[in-house]
Amino acid sequence: MMLMQSVNYWTTYRRDPTWMKLYVGLLLFADTLNSVFNMAWIYNVLVNNFGNDAALERADWLFESQEAMAGITAMFVQLFYAWRIHVLLRNVWIVSMVVITSLVAGFSGVGTAIAVSIRPDFAGFQHLKVIVIIWLVGSAVCDILIAMTLLIHLRKYRTGILAPDTVLTRITRVIMSTGLLTSTFALADVIAFLATPLGIHIAFNYTLVKL
Repeated sequence: MMLMQSVNYWTTYRRDPTWMKLYVGLLLFADTLNSVFNMAWIYNVLVNNFGNDAALERADWLFESQEAMAGITAMFVQLFYAWRIHVLLRNVWIVSMVVITSLVAGFSGVGTAIAVSIRPDFAGFQHLKVIVIIWLVGSAVCDILIAMTLLIHLRKYRTGILAPDTVLTRITRVIMSTGLLTSTFALADVIAFLATPLGIHIAFNYTLVKL
């Protein structure tokens, strides 16, 4: 799905600057690499180690890459929105808040991956509470801040004329669905992580990077 959207972007929006196309290309590469690593980890655990419970008790580098790439991918997307907000609003304070929360969350995701590599036993993941909370709550706050800022800004441009207002309504729905959905999954991830050591949070974590 993301590949089709990216191909459509490159062929349709020919006037976009080169740096923006490279940015989209980098995100596509990161997302594809993340998918490859995820499938490799799942195949290794469920197929190559079928019946081997020990394989489900320790994380390897493929699993660790999930946390790092989730943090980095989200950070890249959020920083792009920070640039967009800067272009639209020229509000230094809002842009700074988005950038700071994005960087904190992104580097915390990388820090989580490093912490997992140091102590890879799944049963010991609860010792990561602090950095995981900073990562996921920071990401959720950043997504909500982006969504609310853009929604408030778009409301100023309603004219009462059907055609332009219809376009604004569609844009508003996209912003709400993407921003609120990602923040909801981030919060669900941290709640599941804190509530039980059974690894239920992994389901939200693997979905989060794709959102």
